[in-house]
Amino acid sequence: MKKNKYSLSLSLKFLCRVVLMTLLGTSFLCFSVKGDPVEPQRVTLNVKEVSLSVLFQEIKKQTSFKFFYNDTQEKDMGKITVNVKNETVEAVLEQVFRGKGYTYKISGEQIIVVKREEKKKSVEEVVIEGTVVEKDDTPIIGATVVLQGTTTGVATDVNGKFRLVVPISNEIYIEISFLGMKKQVHKVLGLPKPKPLRIVMQPEAVGMDEVVVTGYANIRKESFTGAATTVTKDEILKISPRNVIDVLQVFDPSLRVVKNNEMGADPNTLPEFYIRGRTGMDGVTQLDKLEAQQGGDMSKFSLTTNPNLPVFILDGYEVDVQKIYDMDPNRIASITILKDAAATAMYGSRASNGVIVIETVTPELGKLQVSYTFNASLTAPDLSDYNLMNAEEKLQAELLSGLYDLSKANDMTAYVTKKNYITKGVDTDWMSQPLQNQFNHSHSLYISGGTEGFRFGADLSYNHEGGVMKESYRNRMSVGVYVDYRVGKLQIRNHVSYDLARSSDSPYGSFSDYTKQQPYYPIYDDNGKILKTLAIGISNPLYEATLGNFSRGESSNLTNNLSFYWFISDHLQLQSQLSISKQDTENKKFTDPLSTTYGSSDNPFTRGSLNVESTDNFNWNLNAFLAYNNSIGKNYLNLSFGVNAQETQSSNLSAAYRGFPSAALHTVGHAKEIVTKPSGADNKTRLMGVFLSGNYSWDNIFLGDMSIRFDGSSEFGSDSRWGSFWSLGAGINVHNFQFMQALPWINQFKIRGTYGATGKVNYPPYAARDMYNILFDDWYSTGIGATLQGVGNENLVWEKTNTTNIGFDLSFFKSKYNLTFSWYNRQTVDMITDVTIPSSAGFTSYKDNMGETRNRGYEISLNATLVNHKDFGLNMFANFAHNEGKLMKISESLKKYNERVDAYLTPTYSWYKPTAEQSLPFLKYEEGGSLTAIYGMKSLGINPADGNELFLDRSGNVVGEWMASQQQIIGNTEPKGQGSFGINIRWKRLTLYTSFMYEFGGQAYNSTLLSKVECVDLSSSNADKRVLTQRWQKPGDVTPLKNIADRNRTTQSTSRFVQDNNEFSINSLSLSYDFNPEWVKRIGFDVVRIQASTNDLATFSSIKQERGLDYPFARTFNFGLSVSF
Repeated sequence: MKKNKYSLSLSLKFLCRVVLMTLLGTSFLCFSVKGDPVEPQRVTLNVKEVSLSVLFQEIKKQTSFKFFYNDTQEKDMGKITVNVKNETVEAVLEQVFRGKGYTYKISGEQIIVVKREEKKKSVEEVVIEGTVVEKDDTPIIGATVVLQGTTTGVATDVNGKFRLVVPISNEIYIEISFLGMKKQVHKVLGLPKPKPLRIVMQPEAVGMDEVVVTGYANIRKESFTGAATTVTKDEILKISPRNVIDVLQVFDPSLRVVKNNEMGADPNTLPEFYIRGRTGMDGVTQLDKLEAQQGGDMSKFSLTTNPNLPVFILDGYEVDVQKIYDMDPNRIASITILKDAAATAMYGSRASNGVIVIETVTPELGKLQVSYTFNASLTAPDLSDYNLMNAEEKLQAELLSGLYDLSKANDMTAYVTKKNYITKGVDTDWMSQPLQNQFNHSHSLYISGGTEGFRFGADLSYNHEGGVMKESYRNRMSVGVYVDYRVGKLQIRNHVSYDLARSSDSPYGSFSDYTKQQPYYPIYDDNGKILKTLAIGISNPLYEATLGNFSRGESSNLTNNLSFYWFISDHLQLQSQLSISKQDTENKKFTDPLSTTYGSSDNPFTRGSLNVESTDNFNWNLNAFLAYNNSIGKNYLNLSFGVNAQETQSSNLSAAYRGFPSAALHTVGHAKEIVTKPSGADNKTRLMGVFLSGNYSWDNIFLGDMSIRFDGSSEFGSDSRWGSFWSLGAGINVHNFQFMQALPWINQFKIRGTYGATGKVNYPPYAARDMYNILFDDWYSTGIGATLQGVGNENLVWEKTNTTNIGFDLSFFKSKYNLTFSWYNRQTVDMITDVTIPSSAGFTSYKDNMGETRNRGYEISLNATLVNHKDFGLNMFANFAHNEGKLMKISESLKKYNERVDAYLTPTYSWYKPTAEQSLPFLKYEEGGSLTAIYGMKSLGINPADGNELFLDRSGNVVGEWMASQQQIIGNTEPKGQGSFGINIRWKRLTLYTSFMYEFGGQAYNSTLLSKVECVDLSSSNADKRVLTQRWQKPGDVTPLKNIADRNRTTQSTSRFVQDNNEFSINSLSLSYDFNPEWVKRIGFDVVRIQASTNDLATFSSIKQERGLDYPFARTFNFGLSVSF
């Protein structure tokens, strides 16, 4: 091979190329590579009292020299003054170092500062050469190659080649970076005469990763037939530096976070979300939950379990959603969402709802690296959807509704009293009272480094997240230590982490307590003291906030993950993992004895209450598997065989105390009595599985995937503990056929299809086994007694979801445009529901596999790199998902439940006014319906003659009375389509990232029209301004809402309140800037980046209704600073 000769003529030719490329608008950063100059290089300097680094920078501007020195040398040299004109560099340096303890050594283009006694010592050098290319072997022009930890570096030439000369050392690491590519660190091997390097850069663009991480194996993406979406750390941080779960729905349209219209932006409420529709029923029905809130009996498990929640795998181990919710996004390397059977079957009985695999950042090879990230945010309440009356409007509405008969003295007195308040200027903004603009901040520190044999990492983070309701917060702290030891073919990794979260609900209570307050009532008396009551029977919610009420929680998690790897050969690997975790949670809720919840007649010794609940969980998880990966001729094979075992032990203890002397004395020891004997629950479950998975490709054209897993669980009866789960997948890389060479603009065209069966467990512990309640209060001669609390079904088996997935991946024009399409059909069979039994058995139902649901839909994702130059880039993405859920089969028990709903919604007597709870839609279960259907009576609207509503019954007859038995499906909350899109613009080191979300085609029940307009109790609550414009007032009025004077009946579920829900939101805007690497190196850093962003800036909806009823929604504005050195 012919070697290049670096001469002055070659340098001039290279400079000419640079000038020409600049004129064409594609200039690139370049560290010129030169040989020794023919003539001495000269400088003109006039500097006074400057440091050594400043002097060297001035010389570098006029020459091609580079300098090696350290901070100690610079400090010892002191301040320097030089005034020369057209003088050689050697002469200048002789003047500078004369009489000093240091001198210099010139070696080629390097000038090294050394101690004077070392002047005659030779400085050995090493020449590092190589080529930097893209994955398709295209040379990368202008990539930066630097000696790690220094500013010494070069840029690749037009052929992607570089030549770097550095002083020799025991270990040398180089960093390679280029805009739009992932930075790489390489150790230089073969010193002192290393071989030329070939470095393949990987793009940072979405969907361009080479492998799919499944948690058990890494499978080549080009040969994978399953459906998966991968999101990187940088992409997560561009959307939000705080909430990981919310970010995922931007990149995958099949994953949707359910908007919680009750709890809004409460930092202590976990989000509910699902992948590809809902596959299971809640463990507790809507009616049962309501009855439990009204004093009924309901297990904690039933009230908290989400039957549609996917499984979370963190570094190979299953964790709960709380762990991910509290996780520092800076610790995440990537997140992979596995959606179909081929991607999830290796998780067997846990995989029906999808699997989300999180990989954390591991220490990088090289010298000590320190990274610090600071994020500050301002969170402001979003009240744009509230449209409440002011004091004057509210009093006018009361008068129009007939609330006052001014001919009666009492009514006249009440009216005049409120009118006088208004005349005095009282117009209380109740909504602002419990709210605040909250400043939040988070800090993340990560230290890593090491050699080939030993690497280490340590992380520390703190996140203060205060809510927009006063004194509500969730503060998180985490610390972790990571070590990685390698010797020969063995590798041992251990990661210890400790997480702590402290939370508090707002003592100001529910936000709805303020939105319903009358604006003509003052907060304070004439002396400026908070009023305890606003009127007879109406408490001031702000008074409660001045007391000692609190609701606080604390949870901690200690986890140790140990991994062992044996690289038996280049193709065979044995891996074993053991995870042990201990989680403790404690929640306390205290009510001040001075609270208005206690009446004047209540016993003083029963005032003040404290509820304490603690939960302890201990888990261990063991994985061991053998992985084989080899390419033989045209055959590529990836096989994994392994076993998995895990155990979960949980215990719960709750107790209630009352009779406290004051808020200051609120500990258990100050209680007068225990309300009831403390209750507890213990549960232990074990799961064991054996699995085999494989991925095969022939000539990278014909593809195949298979997985099979056998799971056994202690949750089931002895005859039904084992279940089998499997998947098959096939695909064709059409682009690799010979005839496709005629279409070089198509880079990838893969057709794929999969089918398989996965399972899940989401029922209470007593569903498969009888559960007993121990009677500690009743002792017998033979000991204590017990009663049967729940009857089990030993024949109960896993719910199974049979999934079909067909799709294609298309990439063209040098992978600048990427299109992915997937169609799926998910049939959930053996769905666990209640089965009715005679009440004489002591129970009315038990659990059995009797239900069936189907989710069918498709997804489309498009990523496009429209422009990708060195100084400018323009990318865009868009995605869309459609899902249709249907109940295919239900049990007789659910049909009986429908009858219970009808009975509950029917007043006992015709003159009874339905309650507020009876006015809302109740989900019913019908074959052909769905889990997102809205039930009620079809409405013909308001009769202009009398202001009353007319209905259509199920037979199509016009009726004037609402009847529970005549309810039918009047809408569906599931949208016809949903997705997101965004644009990423890069100009030099400035990047703008935007993301928007949308949904359309679904419906929603506008409860604001019901509770704040048509059925509002104007005597005790404020109302929406539409009361004055959309209520019927006199014969002939054509209005959507009934008679304003009708205060006797509460409207029950009707299609009048079902509205099309089309929504568009500005999800995030992010602007970041990476400072010039040269400048950053001068101040001792590797990277300095600042970022400003906003989340949930605005939402535009076709429905005008209040959002965030108990806790308002919020807008967030972020500022971040990241540095590493």
